[in-house]
Amino acid sequence: MQLSLRSKEIKRRAREHARRCGHGHLGTEHYFAAIFAAAPKVTTSILEKLGVYGLGLYKAFDKVSPPPNERSEEPILGLKETANAEKMMEYADQEAVAQGDKQILPEHILFGLLRLKKCKAVAMLKEMKVSPEEVRTKVFESLRMKKAKLICTKAAPDIVCFSWEGGVGNPLKLHHALEELEKEHEIVTATLTIKKKKKS
Repeated sequence: MQLSLRSKEIKRRAREHARRCGHGHLGTEHYFAAIFAAAPKVTTSILEKLGVYGLGLYKAFDKVSPPPNERSEEPILGLKETANAEKMMEYADQEAVAQGDKQILPEHILFGLLRLKKCKAVAMLKEMKVSPEEVRTKVFESLRMKKAKLICTKAAPDIVCFSWEGGVGNPLKLHHALEELEKEHEIVTATLTIKKKKKS
């Protein structure tokens, strides 16, 4: 499955970060740093709420993946993913399929990373005193919320109501909910026009 544009940006930043550090590989620690820098706010806010911040993250990165004695001169596109990074992408692909998405999104990558019990990214979380299990749970909840399917049904000649998992809601409330979904999950939806029902 293809990566979304945002996920491609994360991969590009991960490669750049690995090259800057002089590492001759592309690992989960590079992806984790790139996710925090380039993922949508809905993804990074989960990390921030649980205690993951920029300075602490990079300190943890240096602890679990210190600069090598000899810097690698491997070209940026020649960096090979570690076995854990490859497994992370496999898990991300599986999650995208399970969610019915057509592309691998940043939250799929993060969830795939968190499915690994032992890797440098998980070691970074532990270094920051953040529970990988709690982050995994929050990301899982976020993905399940995104899966809610919206069904448009014509309720009256001049008003459109919408129903989704959990019941029926008024159109204006759903309109705002859709806007939030667009921002948080890179979803593009049609513009909604809400009309009041004409009085007879």
